[in-house]
Amino acid sequence: MSKAIHKYGGDIVQFIGNSLIALWPRSNDGLGNGPGKQSDKEDEDSDLNIARKATQCALDIKNES
Repeated sequence: MSKAIHKYGGDIVQFIGNSLIALWPRSNDGLGNGPGKQSDKEDEDSDLNIARKATQCALDIKNES
């Protein structure tokens, strides 16, 4: 599971019994494109792309078992 999470850019925050908490953080590139700021181009850190990475990771984990 952890290999799949790291493959898609996620970070494991905490293990809880048979579960875990993982986050897909935005990169901090210092360009001021954080939350609340709009960029003209869709980059890898857009909310949509982060959600896609997390969803694809979950599907990969589900298909492993």
